[in-house]
Amino acid sequence: MDILLQILIFIEPLSFYIKKFEIGYIILFSVISIIYLKRNNNIKFALWETPLKFYFLFLVTSMISELILFITNKEVFKLSFSPYSRVVIYFLIMITIINISKTKDIFKKIISTVIISSIIPSFVAIIQLKYDVFTIINSLEGQRRLGSTFDHPNFYAFFLVIVIICLFYEIEKAQNGFKKSLLYLYTFLSIILLVFTYARTPLFALVGIIIIYLFRYVFFNGRQKYLKIVTICFALLFFTLSVYYVLHSEIFVTSRFNISTTENSGSFTWRLGKWNSSLMYWLGNVKNILIGSGWVTAREFGTNLAYKGYDMHNEILRIIFDTGVIGFAFYFSYFVSVIKYSININLDKAKRKFIFNLTVVLVLGCSNDNILIVPESCIVLIILLVLTYANTLYWNRPE
Repeated sequence: MDILLQILIFIEPLSFYIKKFEIGYIILFSVISIIYLKRNNNIKFALWETPLKFYFLFLVTSMISELILFITNKEVFKLSFSPYSRVVIYFLIMITIINISKTKDIFKKIISTVIISSIIPSFVAIIQLKYDVFTIINSLEGQRRLGSTFDHPNFYAFFLVIVIICLFYEIEKAQNGFKKSLLYLYTFLSIILLVFTYARTPLFALVGIIIIYLFRYVFFNGRQKYLKIVTICFALLFFTLSVYYVLHSEIFVTSRFNISTTENSGSFTWRLGKWNSSLMYWLGNVKNILIGSGWVTAREFGTNLAYKGYDMHNEILRIIFDTGVIGFAFYFSYFVSVIKYSININLDKAKRKFIFNLTVVLVLGCSNDNILIVPESCIVLIILLVLTYANTLYWNRPE
C-alpha cells in the first residue's frame, strides 16, 4: 500500500494535465484501500480513537447538504459532485495512512517522494522562464507568472512551499555532506521558482518560516551573543524587504482584472466584495447557516451575480458557507486535533518543526486562498499532516 501511496503523490503535481489518468488512479487507490482496510479490520480503531472521528462527522453533515442540493438544484450539484467526491476519498486515504503506519515507519519515504514528485514541475518551470509551455500567466505589467504543470501559479506556489518544508526537514536530518549540498541547491532553486510565481500568500508563508528557522538556529544552539544580534538584524531586514517588495510591486498590488468592473484594482478589494456577496446570501437562510449549501457552492451562490463562478479565496469563509457552522466546527476540529497532538506529543524536534511549518501554510492558505479545493497541493498537504500524526502515534521517539 505504501508504494501505491507514493505513486499517488508522484502523479498529483501533474494531475491538471493528466486528469483522466489521475482520476482513474485515485479511484483505483480508493478501492484497494477499502479492501486493505477490510482485510486488516482496523477501520473502527482508526475512526473513533483518532481525530478522524471529527472528519467523519463532517462528512455526515456535509452529505446532508449535498443531498438537499441534489434535490433542489441538480445543475449546481453536478459542479459540486466531483470536488466533494475527493473529500470522501481523502478520508479513505487518511485511514489507510494511519493503518499503514501501525506496522511500518513510512515518514521519511513519503517526505522523499514529495521532493521527488516536484522534479518534473521544477524542470517545466525552468523552461517556462523562456518558453510558453503548460501554464503561464503573462501579467499586464509584462511579468511571466510560472504555473508549471499546475492550473494556476498560486497553486504551484503553495506546492513549492510544501516541498521546501520537506527539504528543510531532509537537510536537518541529512548526515552525508554531498547529499546535504544537493538539498541546499534544490531548496535555493525552489525558492527562486517560488519568487517567479509572483504569489503573495505563499511567499509570506515562506518568509515567516525562514525567519523562524533563523531565530531557532541562533537561540537554541548555544551561539555567541553577537551572532544572535546579527541574525535578528538579518531576519528583520529580510522581512522588511520582502514586505516592501510585496506592497510596492505592481504584480502583487493589482489583480489581473476586477471581475465586477473589468478594470484593474486591488485584488484584496475584489476579495472583500466576493466575501460580502457570499456571506449576505449565507445569512439569508437558516439551513445554510447550520449545514451549508453544498461543497464549493460558494462560487455559484451570492447576492451579487458579478462574482458568480469565482472562488472565495478564503477557505474559512468558504467552508462555513458550504457546510455551515456545524460542518465547519467538525472540519477544523480535525485539523486542530491532528496538529495539536503532533506538536505536543512528538519527541522528535525536527518533526515538531515540520508540522509547525505545515500549519503556517495551512493557516495562510486558508485565510487568503483556495488551498483546500486544489487537488495538486491539497492532497499532498493532507497526506503530510495525517502522516505526521500517525508517525507520532506509533513511532514517537526522541532524536
